[in-house]
Amino acid sequence: MIKGLQLKALFWIAIGTWAVSLLLSGESVSLALLKPSGIVLGVVTALVALFERHFWSWKIWYPWFVSVPNLGGTYSGTISSAWIDKNSASSNKEVLFYLSIFQTLSGLTARLYTSESASVSLCASLLESVDGHWEIIYTYRNEPNLSLQDRSRI
Repeated sequence: MIKGLQLKALFWIAIGTWAVSLLLSGESVSLALLKPSGIVLGVVTALVALFERHFWSWKIWYPWFVSVPNLGGTYSGTISSAWIDKNSASSNKEVLFYLSIFQTLSGLTARLYTSESASVSLCASLLESVDGHWEIIYTYRNEPNLSLQDRSRI
């Protein structure tokens, strides 16, 4: 996400470029043209923030303006495990999970819940691979239930 200071810098670079191009073409530039700059910067900042957080996911933008797919929501499924408990010699074949994704245009957070633990992404990216498929890549912190932390650490 473009930050406030970066947006202000881009805004003033655009204003400066516009003023220089007017001067180079022989037009006069008055400081009165800068009077509404605070209002314009405020409106542009608000629109960028709203687009980043909400408007980007509207279907009218996809894929011609925004190529990032909207994956926000909650998903469920099962995780198959080959882990064998040494005490009982049994394996947990399938574990039910819920994956919750919160997404903005430039970032996402993933939370995974099972009956034994919960995890949250510490850093996450949604990347388009060379073949055009999208991949979620993230590093997470897992917090097992307190009763299981003797065999499953954070």
